[in-house]
Amino acid sequence: MKKIGIQKQIAWIAAVTLAALTLLGSCGGGGSGAAEAGDAATSAEIPETETPTAASSGEEGADRFAGVVDETNKARYTLNSLGYISDVEIAIEKGFFAEEGVEVEVIGVAGGGAMTVQEITAGNADIGSAPYPPVINSHSTGGDVITFLGSGSGYSKDGYEGDYWVVRSDGEIKGPEDLKGKTIAMGALGAMWEYGTREYLARAGLTKDDVNIILVPPTQHEQVLKSKQVDLTVTSSPIADKIIEDGTAEFLTSTYRIYTDDGSEYPQTGGYVTSPEYASKNPHTLQGIIAALIKTNEWVNANPDEAREIVATVLEGREQDPALAEYWKPASIDDYGLLSDDGAEYWIAWFVGDGVLEEGQVQPSDIYTNIYNPYYEGE
Repeated sequence: MKKIGIQKQIAWIAAVTLAALTLLGSCGGGGSGAAEAGDAATSAEIPETETPTAASSGEEGADRFAGVVDETNKARYTLNSLGYISDVEIAIEKGFFAEEGVEVEVIGVAGGGAMTVQEITAGNADIGSAPYPPVINSHSTGGDVITFLGSGSGYSKDGYEGDYWVVRSDGEIKGPEDLKGKTIAMGALGAMWEYGTREYLARAGLTKDDVNIILVPPTQHEQVLKSKQVDLTVTSSPIADKIIEDGTAEFLTSTYRIYTDDGSEYPQTGGYVTSPEYASKNPHTLQGIIAALIKTNEWVNANPDEAREIVATVLEGREQDPALAEYWKPASIDDYGLLSDDGAEYWIAWFVGDGVLEEGQVQPSDIYTNIYNPYYEGE
């Protein structure tokens, strides 16, 4: 596997600093910067392709993209963060993409969902992983990135819970009401790290202005907790599990619990993203990528111990500690990654309430599509 070393992490620190300056205005209390720019927003339209009638009716064996030729059969994937293990990396190691006749290359680390969306918008990557918030925020300023496979719904208290909010074990933070004036480290602004934090703070009547948020790559979260530079970090498995088990930190809450502790169902939060241009030119490639990712996710959940051996290989290729593989937990993709309006509507409504979007400015169909999913039976 292609190594992703310390140079990428240094570049990431510079990138998240720039992202902070860019996003603080658009994600702030009134969100006026994004709202004003939203006057020029356009919907993400997938360019038309020749779609046979048989495919629209779900006839077995039909190819809805039969008119598309000369595909690249290749995709450049940008890692969201070095704090996660991506199914893409495992699929590469297992040869699942090759089995589908596609080649996927990990080209680097974006440094969060917002930067992933920016990399794809700029044409520097073809696919990546990002939750709905940065996708919607991009659309508010004229972006057109689309989510083509869901991956943020298979969370539970019994397994993978998404991101973890962990606090120093020597501190006195027991709930959101204890966070006023505290310092919180996260990998970037503009994605679930930030929006989950804001949701959690709101339970105690607090806003992000009541805390000090600093940007720290997840690979350094253990260090900043131990040195008491921060009171809380937002990170994920396997890093979060390791620092909890070794006593550096204590579990406070998780993505899953923040959005379900009141009895609500967990909202679909996004998944794998691409540009409409890439998708329209490479529909069969995307279908192969989706098939490989679903196969990978089923395999890791059926074979977690063997999967951890591959995770160790992935971590070593990144120049991270392969021993972290012991703490890795597989996430699951529900319903073959098919997306629905519910999750998209939840996040669109959130941005309308935050003043970033006008009512009706962005529709669910603007930010996601199931058309490339081989398990999709609709038109």
